[in-house]
Amino acid sequence: MLQDAGRRDEAIMYFRRAVEIDPELYTSRIALGNALHKRGDIANSEAEVNLRCAIALRPDSLDAHELLASVLYQQARTLEVAETVHNMQRIKHADGKSILLALLLPALYQSTQEIMQVREDLVRKIDELLEGPPLSVSDPVTEIRITPFYLAYHGLNDCEIQKRIVQLCRKAYRPACNSPLPLRPRSRRIRIGFVSMHFRLHSIGRINHGFISALRRDKFEVTVFSLTRHDDALARKIRADSDHYVQFDGEPLARIEQVIAGHEMDVLFYCDVGMDALSYFLAYSRLAPLQCVSWGHPDTTGIDTLDVFVSAYALELPEAGAHYSEELVRLPAWIMPGYQCPPQPTSLKPRSAFGLGNDSHIYACPQSLFKIHPDFDRAIAEILREDPRGEVVFLEGRHAHLGEMLRQRLDRTIPDVKGRIRFLPGLSWQDYLNLISISDVMLDPFHFGGGNTTYESLAMGIPVVTLPSRFLRGRFSLGCYLKMGMTECVAGTTAQYAETTLRLGTDADYRHFVVNKIAETRSVLFDNYEMVKALETFLEHACSSTRA
Repeated sequence: MLQDAGRRDEAIMYFRRAVEIDPELYTSRIALGNALHKRGDIANSEAEVNLRCAIALRPDSLDAHELLASVLYQQARTLEVAETVHNMQRIKHADGKSILLALLLPALYQSTQEIMQVREDLVRKIDELLEGPPLSVSDPVTEIRITPFYLAYHGLNDCEIQKRIVQLCRKAYRPACNSPLPLRPRSRRIRIGFVSMHFRLHSIGRINHGFISALRRDKFEVTVFSLTRHDDALARKIRADSDHYVQFDGEPLARIEQVIAGHEMDVLFYCDVGMDALSYFLAYSRLAPLQCVSWGHPDTTGIDTLDVFVSAYALELPEAGAHYSEELVRLPAWIMPGYQCPPQPTSLKPRSAFGLGNDSHIYACPQSLFKIHPDFDRAIAEILREDPRGEVVFLEGRHAHLGEMLRQRLDRTIPDVKGRIRFLPGLSWQDYLNLISISDVMLDPFHFGGGNTTYESLAMGIPVVTLPSRFLRGRFSLGCYLKMGMTECVAGTTAQYAETTLRLGTDADYRHFVVNKIAETRSVLFDNYEMVKALETFLEHACSSTRA
């Protein structure tokens, strides 16, 4: 009851006390494991320990296995997830778990050869299920539970594989809302609904708040569908800046579909699809005449009920339409609407506070570790071999398992420089900005680069070196520089990437020149609402076409 009332920490205290009184009580173990898991403390092993104890006490408990698999998946321990799900299948077979096992991908790779093998295995598993007996899944959010999230980090065109995945999921799952919708009256404002799990202090919240707040209210009626409960400063601002705010909190997928359908939207704008199972499988339904997805998770979805992928001319190659199952719409504007410039730290901790050398050249890459592609190792090696004072910094954050996997890879691929590669724990927002500010150069990883990180680095006046990829997910930093009118930090090859980084790191005069140029030009990136106007124009035309 305490947990249901939002008093989770208090509930955890009582569950711990129950476990102390009787360590062999299954209900106390699973209740504590569940509460700790829901609190979201990924790095804490206590949830896993209690769930494994629950399974030892009741080996046939599907609930305990399900929770353990979820805990392990949050930690990107996908091999152990697979082992746990296989155990569930031995207890009781479920078609949703067969699909989960097919879609389960590693978060980090030891080589490009491993990536290619994983993709081949994925296609083979999908085809086996497509060619096999009928499948049945009533609620994919609770039965399949995952999305092909990590596919986007392979650095390849995912369009055909994503479409195949959707074909498999549609074989098993038929949403109730999947028929063409009646035309809406033309006399009123366009009703647009923004959908996400992440309307909070999160990259998705920061990217999309500008749309929600600035769309013209004489033309648009804005509804926000928050797929879970949030109550931080940005969440409250998003709520205040919407005309209608609909918040869900654990309702099943079918109920959420009914509620959204009942609002009779003209447009549903999915801010991200692929980062969580709820928004991913919600997008399988037809809930508005026009359904759009955008760059929150910048990869095609393969979902045939998503009509349009909203992007920008500055970020897409001429042939980029082949990268998407959706119709690619390139808007003639900059892509981050109304993005707020983060404040400079009021006081800076020294490098020594982060375990870094005061006289070193700091090359920071504070990205999620699953972005660190095997191809990036060569660039790190060239930088550190040419600069004996260089240190490369990664953020391990809450994913200790990924940190260990990346260390093992770097020990094998670039052992001669591994001693100058640092891994920092998770940082507060202020310490994160502090780290950026005391670095010499920011490294934009390829083939999936930074978005928010690039904005934050340029706001702090720190150069970001980038090697643009063929795909949207590796072209955000390029887009920033094109908007700023500067190309000094944009490379065309891995060798140029290393050369550019080294010049910025070791040549103080050149770095001063580039930093000054960033300071003179970066203002165009912030509080820029061009994209809102471009989206308005597109939606007005698209809705007129839909109604015609």
